[in-house]
Amino acid sequence: MKMTQEQAVLMLTEIGYKTSNKWDLEHINLKLAKLQDQLDGTEEMETDEGKKLLAKALKALKAGEEVVAEAGEAEEVEEAEEAAPAKKSKKAAKEEVAEEEAPAAKPAKKKAKAAPAEEEEEVEEKPAKKAAKKPAKEKAESSAEVDAFGTRLGTIAAKINACVGEDYTSLETIRKALAKKGVENPHIHPRMRKLVAEGHVVYKKGEGWKTK
Repeated sequence: MKMTQEQAVLMLTEIGYKTSNKWDLEHINLKLAKLQDQLDGTEEMETDEGKKLLAKALKALKAGEEVVAEAGEAEEVEEAEEAAPAKKSKKAAKEEVAEEEAPAAKPAKKKAKAAPAEEEEEVEEKPAKKAAKKPAKEKAESSAEVDAFGTRLGTIAAKINACVGEDYTSLETIRKALAKKGVENPHIHPRMRKLVAEGHVVYKKGEGWKTK
């Protein structure tokens, strides 16, 4: 996770480091790296921005990401993060994929009642025949419930996909559109990086994303 030096100073000042505005970037980043060991996220912050920055920083550290402050404006830092994304732990990557493409839960199989050996064999054979037909039915249902990018409808990933059209759409525009749909703190950057990698959309610095 990246933030500007100004954002880092604001957050550290509200935590209690009142002289952080006099620190250089190296000193600030040393403090940011130790936040998880010193805080638990229940600290009272003076502003909503400070509260959000702390929550994001602790979440990133917990997921195995680095929290780094950089010189520059907030928009420049976001673009730099888009161009060179932070490394994620294997656990974080798995959680992100699970969130975007979570498969429908399969119904639990009913337990067969105790019966003689011959009856048990019959009970085992019958489900096997039905199981062979299920995948085709599930596949047909799944294909009817995905968007143009192959994402299951109703997921947060599908809602992010729907924000991108034939014209370039900025990060801020996507955030506002998702907010109107009731989606809070969406993982926009990871999703857009995936769409770019799969060849569904293209990215242009300073303008955003659009479909090919």
